[in-house]
Formats: sequence, structure tokens, C-alpha cells
Amino acid sequence: MIRLLTYRCPLHTSFRAAGQEWTHRSGLLIEWVDGEDGWVSEAAPLPGRSPDRLEEVIDACRMHRHHLADWIRDRESIREELPPSLLFALSALRLQLRESRTADRPTDNPEDRSRDCLLQMNGVVGLGSPDTLDPAIRTALRDGYTTIKVKLNSEPASRIETLRNLSGEYPHLRLRIDANQSWTWNDARHWLDELSSLPVDYCEEPLRDPTLDNLEKLQQVSTVRIALDESLSTIRNLRNAVRCQSITTYVLKATILGDLEQISRTIGEIPRPIQTIWTSSLESAVARTTLRRAACEWGTPGCAHGLDTGSLFQHDLIDPRLLPKKEQGPVRPDILNRYWALPSRLLDRAGLREIV
Repeated sequence: MIRLLTYRCPLHTSFRAAGQEWTHRSGLLIEWVDGEDGWVSEAAPLPGRSPDRLEEVIDACRMHRHHLADWIRDRESIREELPPSLLFALSALRLQLRESRTADRPTDNPEDRSRDCLLQMNGVVGLGSPDTLDPAIRTALRDGYTTIKVKLNSEPASRIETLRNLSGEYPHLRLRIDANQSWTWNDARHWLDELSSLPVDYCEEPLRDPTLDNLEKLQQVSTVRIALDESLSTIRNLRNAVRCQSITTYVLKATILGDLEQISRTIGEIPRPIQTIWTSSLESAVARTTLRRAACEWGTPGCAHGLDTGSLFQHDLIDPRLLPKKEQGPVRPDILNRYWALPSRLLDRAGLREIV
């Protein structure tokens, strides 16, 4: 049996990035119920960033409700053009069901935890005022982060100066810059040159005109590694990115791209070494748990991933007592990182509404 459940979770404070602002997150949960067993996944398009809308996902589920179980069991049975967010949710349930039929399943045996996956995550500092950047980074460092992602806008001079001062004070600090396609070509060359003396792992999407040719040319004249993010908004774009021989860092937002196994196959076919960073798009703990498993399975080992956005939520969808005690820094081994299975008994159902 398939259940469709909607949610609306408020954030503690509004989160700003790339000219967008979000005060809450809404989405759809798909629950597979089989006797006493149940598993759950999430489809939650991010308004202004995802190519689909929540209303489209709900309409597709209503229209094709009698096909959902078949689509979860077998991807090849899908004959419809479905929203990417829904493809993500269906593939997450497919992986859970496949795993449930194997002997290697989650148990409550404490010895099982010796094999759990240790996952690192980066902190995130949103696009607040320049005055808030310094205390926000200091707070993240006190919380245990060593890698912090910082949003920059079209006039980043004061923020870069703050980063310069902090990196001198904290020699272990690693930075990831997200320019959110804010800079012209000339500005990008200038600001990347300014960033080159800082401990920057990479800069995401620096160009306002982010054609693959332009990004490739910019990488060839910059010592700061450029990462693709918004340029990888579809599976087709992910395949096309292979042309950028000099760009080897891919920031993957799987909930925007779609089917998890198709993403895995696509990055596996890239004929050169690449670094893959898995990130969330402000999803609830349901999708973040799936993404943590994907990062353990397919992400670049030893890299911090952008999956620690749970602290932004006033209320989340999994009982916090059942989540990792610390979703930040070097995360302790957690059994949910090792398995695809996300039992629906972990759901906090307060506020969920069923679509009948």
C-alpha cells in the first residue's frame, strides 16, 4: 500500500541565497507499507531552484497513483515524463525495497555499528550582512566544523577581507565559496585572484553567464578550483559537463537531478577522476538521510558533504532522538548512513496530512 503525506516545516530564521529567501519547507512523503514493515521517501522541490513544483509532484502522484507501486519496484516500467523530485523519491524507495530483500539489513545489534559509515559535513553560512559573517563562522568553528561553505554576492570585498582575517586566526579552517552565478567574467577573474591566497577548496558557479565554455576558459586562467552546481540541474547537463576537461568538482543536488541510480551511473561513466560533493536543498530529515547514504556510497571519500541543514528547521520529520547526535563536523558513525532503509516508524507524524 502506498500512502501520500504532505508536510510544512518552518525554519528558525529565513535562509537567503542567490536572490531567494525561504522561511519554511513543504514537501511530499511517499510511504510504502507492507504488513508491519514500512519505508518512506521524500519529494520536495525547492521553490525558485528546482525545475518542478510541489503541485506538479502531487498532481503526478494523484494521476498515476495506481502505477506508483510498479514504478517503485522497477524503474524500467516508467513510461511517463515525471518531475525530477518524484523520480528521486521513487528511486529512494526502490533502493530501500531492494535492500529489504537481502540478508544485509539494519538491525538493533550494537555490534552492527562497528561497520557504520563515518561521514563528514561542511557548515553553511548564508548570505547575511557582512557584519554577521565573522560571528557566524566563529560559531560554526566552535560547533566542530573545519570546512565551511560561504555565500558571496556581486560585491564581496568586505566578506573576503573577513575571510582573510579568520583564515589567519584559524589555520585549520577550510573554505568553500558559493558565488551563485553572481560575477561577470572580469569580476570573476578579479575575485578568484583575491581568493587564491585563502584556504579555498573550490568556488561554485562564479559566472553570471555560466556556459560550459566560459567556465572552462575561466578555470584555465585561475588557480582556484571551480565547481559546477547550478550548471548540473539535469541529468543531461551532468552528461554534457564531461566536456569541461579542466573542471573536476561536481556539487550534486540529487533531489533536483532525479533518479539516484541514474545519477550514480552517469558519474560512473565520466572518463576521468572527479570529486563529487553531495548536498541537500533544504529538505527534511527524510531526504537528508537518503542523501547521507548516497554520499557514503558514491561521494568522494574523505570529503565533507553539504548535508547538515537540519539545524535550520524548527521542526523536522524524524524524531531527533533517532538522528545522529551531531549532524555536523566529523559525524559519528551512524547506522542510517550505512543502510538505504528508512523505516517509516521513525517518522514524527505531527503535522503530516494524508492525501486520499
